[in-house]
Amino acid sequence: MKSAVSIVFPDAHHRLCSWHLLRNATVRVGRPGFLRKFHLCLMGDLEVDEFETIWTDNVADHELEDHLWIVEMYAKKHSWSNAHIRGKFFAGLKMTSRCEALNMQLEKFIHNGYNLREFVEHFQHYLEFMRRRELVADYKFAYGEPVVKTKLEAIEQFAATVYTREVFKLFREVLMLASNVRVVSTKRTSACVLFEVAMYCKQRSWAVSWAEEDDEFSCSCQWMESFGLPCVHMVGVLVYLNMTTIPKGLILDRWAKRTKQPRAPCDKTRVGEIPDAAYMSMHAAMLDDCRELVSLSCWFFEDYVDVKTRQGTKDAVEELLPLEESFAVFTGVDCVERVDTILASVNNRVCGRTSTVSRLARLTKAWRQERGVTSTTNLSERAVLFLLAVTHRVELD
Repeated sequence: MKSAVSIVFPDAHHRLCSWHLLRNATVRVGRPGFLRKFHLCLMGDLEVDEFETIWTDNVADHELEDHLWIVEMYAKKHSWSNAHIRGKFFAGLKMTSRCEALNMQLEKFIHNGYNLREFVEHFQHYLEFMRRRELVADYKFAYGEPVVKTKLEAIEQFAATVYTREVFKLFREVLMLASNVRVVSTKRTSACVLFEVAMYCKQRSWAVSWAEEDDEFSCSCQWMESFGLPCVHMVGVLVYLNMTTIPKGLILDRWAKRTKQPRAPCDKTRVGEIPDAAYMSMHAAMLDDCRELVSLSCWFFEDYVDVKTRQGTKDAVEELLPLEESFAVFTGVDCVERVDTILASVNNRVCGRTSTVSRLARLTKAWRQERGVTSTTNLSERAVLFLLAVTHRVELD
């Protein structure tokens, strides 16, 4: 895997799983005293010289200088020691637990013994499950307002507007610790302002620099470079400077709400300007949206023939759109009445045509049975019935 990663992602830094390292240390060494110091070397916020001192003393105290696994791990220290990989971006991941959690979810949908067709079918169900979860999460952070929990209301509320919900929770934990930060000294240079900061009742200090002209911050702990969120030292300096917003340079695009917000209609992006991964994701999402309509078209053979041979689907949509041009946006308190108006118009225009009415009734029944729907009081259900009428080319001539 390491060789493949270096080829496909040449700028990536390979990191060993912390959980597996601790398990291997327990199995191969198994000495509680050594394990405590090993955990400190693995996860502790140490400088390189501090790591070297603790590691050397720990190995010497337990007489493990010639232990093969210890020698091998020391040679690979740049792949697991927090002191040596500080500043490399890992988004907070230290273990393979996220990948293993996805595998566990996948096992709920896919089992041994499936043939290729069954595998693809159940894998599509899994993708639909994941997309629905993401839609729910998007809805919550788009329309929900987090409760302010700190006394630093201005900067907390600003963070709630720019960060996604889960990342905002992480930032709020950092913000709560900012009250423990003490600015020991300040020094102004020609390029920036240097702040020496320390945590309450702690002797160790950190250096935070602020380029006032560009409004850029950096800290010697390199937490921002490693995780993508401002460290507690930076946030402490922001509070010290009475700032009520977070500088743009400290807001990583991948954690921001704006990343998933749609572009303005006038801001058109050509396919060639969209990254390959984004294009593939958009393409897959579109296919998933179309799959349900295609499935409904195949419920009955005559419907399949009708949809397959007709060329007037676009004309049907164009005839229905003048009935209510704002159907696509569904904004305002009268959206249900708008759908009722459209459906009533469809029913009136197909009245007396037995084949069309029966086909629409069959499609409606099939759609309801598939989802256990007993009524169409819900707006989304009414909207789907309207789409059924359009997609299956209800006779409007």
